[in-house]
Amino acid sequence: MANPNDDDQKHSRQILRRVVQQSEPVMHNAGNQEDDRIEYWGRKIGRILSIVVFLGIVIYLIAQLREASL
Repeated sequence: MANPNDDDQKHSRQILRRVVQQSEPVMHNAGNQEDDRIEYWGRKIGRILSIVVFLGIVIYLIAQLREASL
């Protein structure tokens, strides 16, 4: 006679195996990221734009604080 706990454990292991399989990366190309020119330039442009936007916000906030103190 099969123990219900054994069936539950077997089912739990199957679910865990399926979760592990489905959570693995599908397209893993970590070795090719250095060679991809589009990603390289996209990253550079994104970083530069983020710095420009940050500086713009800081300048805007400083201007607002100066106007509020007058």
